[in-house]
Amino acid sequence: MTMKTTGSGNTAAGIRRLATVVCLASLGMSCMHAENTPETQNEEPSLNNWIKPSFGGLIINGNQAQFQQANPTTGPVNGGIKDMHYQQSLGDKTTFTIDGHALFYNGDYKLNLEFNQQDLGYFKAGYTGFTSYFNGNGGYVPPTASLRGTLPEGLFGSGPEYQLYRGSLWAELGLRKEGLPELTLRYEHNIRKGREDSTMWGPAYAGPAYTAAGAPAAGAAGSATFAGGSLNRMIMPAFRNLNESREIVTLDGKQLFGKPDSFGNTEVNLGLRFEYNNNDDYYNWQSAVPATPYTKNGAPVQNPKNIPLTAATYNLTQGDNQNLGLYSGHVSSVTRFGEKLMMTMGYSYAVGNSSISGDRITGPYADSPYAPYWNNGSPLSAVANTGGKAVNTVAGLNANQGVVPPGTYQYGGIASSYLNMGGSSQYNQNVALLNFLWTPIEGVSITPALRYENNNTQSTSAFLTQVSQAATNFTAAGTTYEYLRSQAGLAKVYTFDQSGVFLNGFAQSLEIDFKKIQNCVLFAKAELGQQFEARNDSTPQGSLNYGTPTALGMNANNTWINQKYTMGANWYPLANLNGSIQYYRQLQNYTQSFLYDDPLRPNQRTLAQGWITDDGNVRATWTPFSTVAFVSRWDVQQTEVNSSYMADGMAGGSTFNTPMGQTSKMQNSIFTESATWTPADRLFLQAGLSYVLNQTTSPAVNYNAGLQASKNNYWIGNLGAGYQIDRKTELRGDLNYYRANDYQNNSSVGMPYNAGAEQYTVSVSLNRLLTRNASMSLKYFFDTYRDQLSGGYNNYTAQMIATTLNLQF
Repeated sequence: MTMKTTGSGNTAAGIRRLATVVCLASLGMSCMHAENTPETQNEEPSLNNWIKPSFGGLIINGNQAQFQQANPTTGPVNGGIKDMHYQQSLGDKTTFTIDGHALFYNGDYKLNLEFNQQDLGYFKAGYTGFTSYFNGNGGYVPPTASLRGTLPEGLFGSGPEYQLYRGSLWAELGLRKEGLPELTLRYEHNIRKGREDSTMWGPAYAGPAYTAAGAPAAGAAGSATFAGGSLNRMIMPAFRNLNESREIVTLDGKQLFGKPDSFGNTEVNLGLRFEYNNNDDYYNWQSAVPATPYTKNGAPVQNPKNIPLTAATYNLTQGDNQNLGLYSGHVSSVTRFGEKLMMTMGYSYAVGNSSISGDRITGPYADSPYAPYWNNGSPLSAVANTGGKAVNTVAGLNANQGVVPPGTYQYGGIASSYLNMGGSSQYNQNVALLNFLWTPIEGVSITPALRYENNNTQSTSAFLTQVSQAATNFTAAGTTYEYLRSQAGLAKVYTFDQSGVFLNGFAQSLEIDFKKIQNCVLFAKAELGQQFEARNDSTPQGSLNYGTPTALGMNANNTWINQKYTMGANWYPLANLNGSIQYYRQLQNYTQSFLYDDPLRPNQRTLAQGWITDDGNVRATWTPFSTVAFVSRWDVQQTEVNSSYMADGMAGGSTFNTPMGQTSKMQNSIFTESATWTPADRLFLQAGLSYVLNQTTSPAVNYNAGLQASKNNYWIGNLGAGYQIDRKTELRGDLNYYRANDYQNNSSVGMPYNAGAEQYTVSVSLNRLLTRNASMSLKYFFDTYRDQLSGGYNNYTAQMIATTLNLQF
C-alpha cells in the first residue's frame, strides 16, 4: 500500500535539513575562530565548544536487516556530524547554546537551541529524529516429514527490511524570576512513520499427508505414528504500516509560600496537560497453504519470500484508525512542619475521549478492496467427517481427491472480514495521595503513604461482519464431496457492542529506615493494594434496537488484592568493602464473578488466580588493592501461579469447575561478576561475566506435546583492555560473547520458540591527540551472529570502520 504524505512529514524533512546546515555552519565558525585566534597569548583560552565530524563504512554478509535492528546504520558508507556544542554570550546576562548532531545515512538528527536570560527565564526549542530498522522474516519451521507440503528450505531468504522514523519537534518557555511563580510552557509535536515487523504472524497450513490410494501417510492424522498437535503454523511474516502524530501542550507552575528556611512553609505545584493523538495504522499479513502449489503457465506462483502460493492464499489488511483527546491536571504540595515531620499531598485528574474506525479486508494483496471471501474460500472451520468423503477446501480449485479417513479436520481458510467499524470511548480518572515523612529520633525515619484511584470507562463500537454459511455436499459418480465455501454476495450483519469498566483502587504503604547501627542501614517496607472492578460487555442481537434480547453479555465483578513485603540492609564494614542484601515476597490474588455470560456458546474463564513471588538479591563491591576492584551481584526470583477455572456449555450442557491448582511456575536467577585491574599506570584490564537462568513452565507441557516450557537461559562474557601508548595516543580493545542454548525442534507437533543463538563482537579503537584543540579516533568493529530458531536465515557477519575528528574551540 502507499503511505499518505502529510504536512508534518514535510516539516520534519525541513528540520532535518536545518539541523545539517546548522552543524556545518558551526564547523565553519570553529575554523574561523581558530584562524583568528592570536597565537601569542598570556593565557590559553578555555575550550568550551566542540564539533565532531565522523565518516565510516559498513560491509555485511547475511541478513542485513537483523544486524541493523540492533545497530541502526545504513549503506556501505555513512557519516556526518557525530556531535557538536556551541555556546556564546550575548551580553552580561544572556547566553545562547546550540547542541546537535546530523548522521545523514542513518536518518539520525538532533538540533537543540537555548536562550537563557539570567534572573528572567529561558527559551528552548529543538528537533530530534531517528530511524529504527526491523527484520521482517517472520517465523520458521524446519522441514518435517510428518507434515504435508513441508515448508521448503530457503523459505525466508534474507527477509525484508522495514524502516520506522520517529521525530519530535518541541519548544519550551520558562519564567524564572525571583518573587514570581516558576512557570514552564511546553509544546511537542511527535510523529512515527514507516513500517515495523509484527510478531502476530499469519497462518501457514500444513495438513495431513495422503497417499494416492487415500491411506494416511506415515506420521499423518489417522496413522499410528501421528504425533498430534496443531497443523497450522503461525509463521507468515507480518508488518504494520504506521502513520501517527501526537500533539502535547503542558503548563506547569511552582510557588513557595513562606520563607525558604522557615518551618511551616509550603511548596505548591500545579500542572495542566492536553494531548491529541491521530493514528492511521494498518496491520498486514499473508496466509499460505503450501499443499498444492498454484501454477501459472505451468510454473508455481511464488511471493517475494519464495513461499509457494495456492489458490487459497490471501492477504489480510486491517485498518486501525484512532483519534484521542486527553485532558489532565494535577496539584501537589509539600509542607514542612518542622525538623521531624513533612507532609506531601497530591491530586490529579484525567478526561479522555477517543474514536475508532477501520476495516478488516482479505484479498489477493495488501490493502485490497473489499469483496466477499476472496476466491470463494471459507473461514477457518472444523468439519466432522464420517468417512468415505473427499474434501475440497476451495470450491472448484485445489481439490484433494483422496478419500479422507474418519475424524475431525480443521481446514485453513480466510479469516472473517468486517467493514465500517466505528466506535468511541470516554475515560475519566481521579487520583489522590497523602504521604508523611516522620523522623521521631535521629537515625530513624518512618514514611506512611495512602493512595486512592477511581476510573470510569464507557465504550461503544459497531461494524458490519460476514456470516459463514454451512458446508455444501454433492455426490458425483457415487462419491460424496464436501465443500467448505461461502456463496458470492454473502450477507453482512450489523454488530453493535457496548462495554463499561468502573474501578476503585486503594493502596497503603509503610516504610521504615533504621540508621542507628554504625556502618549499617536497615530498611523495611510493607505495601498493600486493593482494586475493585465492575465490568459489563454486551452485544444486542442483530439490530440497533437496544430492547432486543442480548446475544452476548459478559458482566463481571473482579477483585484484585496485592501484598508486598520488603526488607534489606546496606553494610559498609570497611573503606574498601560494602555490600547489600534485599528480599521481598509479593502475594497477588485475583477473583472474578460472572453475573451473566454467553448462553449460546461454550465458555471457559478464570475464576480465581494467585501469584506468589519470592525475590532476593545480594550485591558486593570489594577493592582489595588500589589497582584491583570487584563488583558482584546475585539475583534469585521464583513465581508460582495457582488458578481455578470454570467451563460451561459442554456436552449435555454440563458445567464444571477446576479446583485451585498450580498452572505455571517461573524461575529466574542472574549472577554477574566484573573485575578491573590496573597493573601499570598506562594499562587497565576489565572482565565481566553474566549468567542468566530463566524458565517458565506449566503442568500443561506434560499433556500436550505441542507445548514447550519457556526457557531464556543465556550467558554473556566480555573482556576489555586499554593502553596509553604515549601522552597523546591511546589504544583500546573489547571482546563480547553471547550464547543461548535452549532451542528444541518440536516442529512436528508445534512451533519451536526457545532461543538458540551465538554472537560475538570485537572492537579496536585508536585515539590520537593532534593538537591542543584537535583529536582523532579510528575504530574497527566486527560482529557475527548465528541463530538456530530462524533456521540460519537471520545469520550475518558485519564489519564497520569509522573515523571521528574532534575539534574544540
